[in-house]
Amino acid sequence: MLLLIIFILSISFLFHIICLMAYIYKKKLNFFKGFVVSGFLNMILAMGLAAHFLLSPTKFQLQQLQNTLNLQNLKIIATGTFSLLALLIQIIILICLYKRSKNPQNYHFNYFGQKVLHKDVVKPNEVVLFLACMPCVLIFGAYFFVKIINNFL
Repeated sequence: MLLLIIFILSISFLFHIICLMAYIYKKKLNFFKGFVVSGFLNMILAMGLAAHFLLSPTKFQLQQLQNTLNLQNLKIIATGTFSLLALLIQIIILICLYKRSKNPQNYHFNYFGQKVLHKDVVKPNEVVLFLACMPCVLIFGAYFFVKIINNFL
């Protein structure tokens, strides 16, 4: 039962992040509603877990939870997921930039016949998001690949 609550909380947290990113990108009310609902669900589940551990803090339950979860493998999976998610965000941003750079409204040719891109090809929020994702890709990805290589050797 406890493992099911932790699993639902992790899925709800992932849904919460996805709704936040979709709301920021598309500005639709449905994504904001999903963000708020998943936020309330996360708070309720976290309070339930906290109450469970505060009301019955036996060593047996904590040891059983550690044996069930295998935190090292969970950490490897989480870092791999985060690095792939950050890499996917960067790839999506680069694809959008490439499409905008090919649009004839976003460039002109100078005197020497070279293509000059206009400043509206690159949006400031995309630059910030791209640069913010870079450390996640590098740090989490390096940790993930080192642990995977160590497990196979």
